[in-house]
Amino acid sequence: MQQTNTDEIDLKELSVSIYLHFKRHAKLVGSFILLGILLALMAFWLTPRPFASKMVIQSDILTESITDRIAETLNGLIDENNVSELGTRLSLTQLEASAITQITIESIRGVVDANQKENEKIIFLVTVRVLDVTLIPKLQAGLISYLSNNEYVKVRVQQRVSYYRQLIAKIESELASLDSLKSRLLESNSVRTSSEFMIMDPSKLYSESVALKEKQMGYQNALEISSSVQIIQGFVTHTKPGGLGWWLYIIIGGLAGLLGSQTFIIVRWVRKEAGNSSMPIRNGGS
Repeated sequence: MQQTNTDEIDLKELSVSIYLHFKRHAKLVGSFILLGILLALMAFWLTPRPFASKMVIQSDILTESITDRIAETLNGLIDENNVSELGTRLSLTQLEASAITQITIESIRGVVDANQKENEKIIFLVTVRVLDVTLIPKLQAGLISYLSNNEYVKVRVQQRVSYYRQLIAKIESELASLDSLKSRLLESNSVRTSSEFMIMDPSKLYSESVALKEKQMGYQNALEISSSVQIIQGFVTHTKPGGLGWWLYIIIGGLAGLLGSQTFIIVRWVRKEAGNSSMPIRNGGS
């Protein structure tokens, strides 16, 4: 019980000491806090704040390691302020490239179409931060072009296009053969052998023709989207920049001013004590 009362007394004494401290230095502390808030507001209005925008793309050719390397290269050019090379890679002018502050590419794996042979695609979330919001549409086109023109990606796309074209050509040849057989069947109602009957049976010819047509359409669709990158959702142009709000700047500025005032008070007290200790002590009999 006695220990509890002692703790309460100590807390009261501490509270009174803090109150008296701030009351004694109220003008100084208030001035520092006001100065901190003013400086924070100046920083808020004068510091460029980037606009953030996100784009969702998918690819079954691009890999996480490739996109990580691409993002690392682009951000390295941004950090070096190498706007000439950055603009060349993204098809932008140097002035436009200087407005880019960051580019990130994150991947999310997912199965998109179970009917495709290579059905596992990777969905990428591309985030950019720019100082000029009007740059977003042009930056989107530049990024897609840059991702698609990677040498590894270009070779894979060319191989895929060639593969689908060969399949389509083969199906067209088979369809032509079936059409020829159907024409022969229409011209002659007799069937010479049982094996030829099986081949030239009208129902089987029709079913085979439909199946080949479906395959052909599938390969043609695959050929049309055989590019390395497909956009699921393009960049959204936001009119409000990101970053901290003005009220957070005020809070941070006020706290910085409070800390600065206490630092100033401590330094002044230390210098005063050091000055008093260095003063010579006069002898009363001298």
